[in-house]
Amino acid sequence: MDLQLDLSLSLSDNEIEQLEALDFDVLDDFDTPLVFGEQLKDPTEPDSADLDQQLVVEEVPFQSDTLIGASNDRQLDKCIWGTSVNLQDTIFAVRDFVMQFKQSVTDERSYYLDVFEQMMETETYVLNLNISHIQQWSEELYAKIVNYPQEVIPILDIAVKDIFLSTFPTDGPIDITVRPYNLDNVRPMRELEPVDIDKLITVKGMIIRCSPIIPTIQRARYTCANCYNGVDIEISRGNIKEPSECVHCKARHSMKISHNLSSYGDKQFIKLQETVDAIPEGETPHTVTLCVYGSLVDMAKPGDKVLASGIFRANPLKVNSRSSKYRQIYKTYMDVLHFCRTEKGKLKAMDDTDDAIADQDHLNAEIFEIEEKIRNMAEMPNIYEELVKSFAPSIWEMDDVKKGILCQLFGGSKKKFSDGSSKFRSEINILLCGDPGTSKSQML
Repeated sequence: MDLQLDLSLSLSDNEIEQLEALDFDVLDDFDTPLVFGEQLKDPTEPDSADLDQQLVVEEVPFQSDTLIGASNDRQLDKCIWGTSVNLQDTIFAVRDFVMQFKQSVTDERSYYLDVFEQMMETETYVLNLNISHIQQWSEELYAKIVNYPQEVIPILDIAVKDIFLSTFPTDGPIDITVRPYNLDNVRPMRELEPVDIDKLITVKGMIIRCSPIIPTIQRARYTCANCYNGVDIEISRGNIKEPSECVHCKARHSMKISHNLSSYGDKQFIKLQETVDAIPEGETPHTVTLCVYGSLVDMAKPGDKVLASGIFRANPLKVNSRSSKYRQIYKTYMDVLHFCRTEKGKLKAMDDTDDAIADQDHLNAEIFEIEEKIRNMAEMPNIYEELVKSFAPSIWEMDDVKKGILCQLFGGSKKKFSDGSSKFRSEINILLCGDPGTSKSQML
């Protein structure tokens, strides 16, 4: 038996409609949509299979007259099954934060109302939410976002969209995406553990590889082969449930997907490697796979040093591609919600507070300083020996090998003979041969 969400005394009609149709498939791999219904079983004897398939909202008596528009009638307090996330309280907390948060006591109105004005002027409906502001405002709301991001972030989208439309009415429909960033704790890649799965984290590193843009289906259009009646199927938990029969002519197994009429989005895989200062001596660098979607695609390039905020995920690996059985091995990755640069001159679009002129001046000063150091080093009589000493200082001796690798790093001079018969390339190749454990790979 389905239950209607009885929050009309406290929430707007727009919020109620969106909550009832809320789907937590925000990033393409979110686990489960929120289902509003009565409790399926006795809470003292939960079925793990049912809990894995869907989240159920528990019906609990709620007695309070402090809510907006409250009356003497009994209200229902809705909580997501298995969590402490209360839908009504969360929406009210987000409302209060957005409408009342001020960066300083001298501000006349809320900081995020000014951000809404900028979004309206630029028609860019993406809210980069500094989560440290929420932490200053409410530790409880901050803990909910960090611990239950896949449940709370869609509620944030609904609440922010409702406030935005009530403040700045628009003619057509819009979708506002909330991208939280600036967590108080940046996790080293080496310290990511199973307790971090399905939580909001921030990691720091350098992008070393980006995949091509991959189209992902968001809404599939199925057409009946007999009567040509069409139906749209939304993606759920990364899968699309194919209709078994046509709702118009009742023909079974007649529905075929129409690729040209379906809707697609952009997706990209990024390999993030930990920075040099985070690598322990003698260890190889760790990497994390990032999945980015929508406007974050092609936002960062290889070589950029970034702070990536997102949800840490784990997917089981199949025995083989044709089998439905899974192994007891999980592959971890991160669904990215926000990118933030960590060096000047990189990822300018994600930092609205920096001045472009100041960035360019700072970059020019850094280039001039580096060039001056190189000129001073070139005048040193023993520059060759100094470079050998600075190369892999944790590895003793092997100066000849180090000199050879230095020659490869600097490269040679390309030579061409006047007769054009042959030429020497500038690249230098090196082959290291030796016993195991003699630091060959470490030096390379």
